[in-house]
Amino acid sequence: MLRLDINLVFTIINLLIWYAIIRIFLFKPINKVIDKLIYLVINRRHTVYYITIVLVIAGIFGITLMKTTGYMVDDLKETDPIRQDLSFFESNFDGLMPLEVTLDFGKPNQVFKLSNLEKLDRLNTELSQDPDDRQQSGS
Repeated sequence: MLRLDINLVFTIINLLIWYAIIRIFLFKPINKVIDKLIYLVINRRHTVYYITIVLVIAGIFGITLMKTTGYMVDDLKETDPIRQDLSFFESNFDGLMPLEVTLDFGKPNQVFKLSNLEKLDRLNTELSQDPDDRQQSGS
């Protein structure tokens, strides 16, 4: 048999109060907005078309103004050590940024296996043959 204790009573009272508050302050304004949108769609169809066309044109224009940047450190402070290190590379190495590659073999000491060392050597050879890389590094 269900026993009514004080916690259950307060929970039911809270649910009823919240339902009334949500119904008054949330459902009625949302219904008013939906009614206005329905009125606009049914009675002002051409206005909706014109507004949609203007928004699409404004969106396309805005997309054409977007510029992509490859700044790596925009979010870092001027005093951040990473930003200072990268500024050093920019000033001393003609703007070249270092590239770090991390390989995870999944198990400890797998890097010392001959087959993995041969793969690393092949990767090193591939990267050193990149024409863009040789041109920038001065080789």
